[in-house]
Amino acid sequence: MDTHRIDRINSMIRNEVSKIINENIRDTRIYPMISITKVRTSKDLSVSKISISLMGKDSEKAAAFKALKSASGFIRHNLQKNITLKKIPAINFTIDETIVTGQRITKLINKHKVENPD
Repeated sequence: MDTHRIDRINSMIRNEVSKIINENIRDTRIYPMISITKVRTSKDLSVSKISISLMGKDSEKAAAFKALKSASGFIRHNLQKNITLKKIPAINFTIDETIVTGQRITKLINKHKVENPD
């Protein structure tokens, strides 16, 4: 399958999953500080790995991630209603630590600048 089509499918899935999370999931563990950072769908459309960024305390993040994982079947079912594809991929959520890593690096750089004001 060509990469342009996969990119379009990834974009569609990202938009729809975001909408489903915001509008259809009523689980109180899921709060507004969830961002979908990346969607990677396999070429055979069997699996979509959805990377999410979570803000908040570690316990809140863990609860929100657990809630999303348990809602993956519900999300896939709603995708089936909203997206016209021959096969709707299984949904696998992963935590994207890029933002946290970036913040940690920025703190280290700022600390180094304060300690060494060259």
